[in-house]
Amino acid sequence: MKRILLTMLAVMASPAMASPSNSTPEWKSYQQTGNPADIVSSPQVAAVLGAKIDATDGQAQNLQIQGGTQTVTPAAGDNSNNIANTGYTDRAVANLLSVVQAGFLANTGGTVSGATTFQQPVTFTGGGTQAVTPAASDSSNNIANTSFVGRAVTNAFSTIKANPALIGFQAVFSQNITVCASGCQFSDFTAAYNAAVLQAHLMYGNNFVEIDVGNGTYNINHNFSTSDPATARVHIVGNTSDPTQVVLNFTGTKGTNFTAFLANDGGIYGYMNGFTVTQPADGSGAMASTDSAGRHLWNANSYGAGFGAYGGGSTIVLGPQMIVRNFYYSLVADNNGFVDVPNGSGVYLYDAGDVNAMARGGGTIVCLGCHASGASDYTNPSVAILGSSFDAERGGTLYIDGSTSAKTLEAGLLALSGGAAWAHNMAISSPVGTGPGALISGNSAVELGGSSITGFSIGVNAQYGFADISGTTLSNNSQAGVVADGGVVTGSNATIQNNTQYGVQALHQGRVTLFASYKNMSGNGTNFSAAPAGTTSGSGSSYTASSIDVQ
Repeated sequence: MKRILLTMLAVMASPAMASPSNSTPEWKSYQQTGNPADIVSSPQVAAVLGAKIDATDGQAQNLQIQGGTQTVTPAAGDNSNNIANTGYTDRAVANLLSVVQAGFLANTGGTVSGATTFQQPVTFTGGGTQAVTPAASDSSNNIANTSFVGRAVTNAFSTIKANPALIGFQAVFSQNITVCASGCQFSDFTAAYNAAVLQAHLMYGNNFVEIDVGNGTYNINHNFSTSDPATARVHIVGNTSDPTQVVLNFTGTKGTNFTAFLANDGGIYGYMNGFTVTQPADGSGAMASTDSAGRHLWNANSYGAGFGAYGGGSTIVLGPQMIVRNFYYSLVADNNGFVDVPNGSGVYLYDAGDVNAMARGGGTIVCLGCHASGASDYTNPSVAILGSSFDAERGGTLYIDGSTSAKTLEAGLLALSGGAAWAHNMAISSPVGTGPGALISGNSAVELGGSSITGFSIGVNAQYGFADISGTTLSNNSQAGVVADGGVVTGSNATIQNNTQYGVQALHQGRVTLFASYKNMSGNGTNFSAAPAGTTSGSGSSYTASSIDVQ
């Protein structure tokens, strides 16, 4: 910039000098002196005139300044028509460069001292441009460097974390949402639920919003479905002393494969307690009718659940006072879904079709102390007769210690195709069909320690599966207390009494090994029946004997 300005001015800098003054030649008049030496020749006159400036009334126009002509340097603050010589220009340019350098220092890594105001947009290029870090309390037009911004963001996050209400989150337990026929915030259960979900999205930490539902019957013509983890913060509470007083009646379910509360793709129902969840049994719902023997017939395509968790991370949590009735499945956990009933002492699963509680495809159900009753599907008995209280299949897992099973058409407990069940201290009884109390097949495994199984055709049937019956009582079964049909039954201190045909039966290379149990065997038609070794008809292949070792 300096080089350009100096070129434009074309004036050379030099030391200051005294103000110029006009001069005339010291010529004398020959007429006055009569001295021939005072006569001036024309070349002399021409030489003097060539060094003069033509002016009219003191104004000169179109001047051409040649060579090292000098002028006085104006003062630094001069803002007039005075000639700016090279000294003035050098000083002005130096001052300008100083301001620019102080304001930019664009690629030098330097710092700015003092306040600099830019009147035009400024673009910084290159890396490493720096500025002094303003004070934390600075709220002005000063440049904020990365250190200032980082500090501000950290402080802001700390402030929000300490007080989430600043950005809309509730820092404390939000007010309850109430539902009842009149006098509450809502009279419609669905509207209350939707409002709670909206609030759940404003929750922080372990806080939740509770829907308190008053006594009454709430007719609902749609299901509830969530794939939203935020619904974990919604707790739905009815009458926890008597759940029959708060009824959620789902209508229009016939032919819809309708699941009342569906959690899928990671959705979570955080907590529900104090309700009867049902649908009509008059033929307009999933169930078509019930015959005189107590066996249910079902409408086509009506195979939904009261509660269903489908997919990894999908979770449903139920409290200790719940009734689920008239769904083809009461509870389902499928494809790694999870249903959690950690205290089922007041949880009743009534009148299902295929199964009351089914864990399938890697799903898990925890239903400790739950009561399952009335599972049956007698719609097409020539095709299939279904109806079990609990079922773990295709890698599903049941934790049902202390639970009860009654009025089943097929079995009290099923473990199929790699299923597993922890079923200690259960009471399995009063079937309406002729199936086994517990059927364990397809490399499945069940622990039945301390349970009681009575009134079935077979108490425990390990059909190519594994069963532990330590401390289990198997009585009053029409065929056998224990059957190892290609499977394995082990345990100790089992009680096997009053079974019509066999106390213990083993066939198809099945194996039974029981310790400290023989003393507890009595009243059986025959205590032991083990199939011997033999040869298969047709192929002629031989097989080994089944074995029973009861001590």
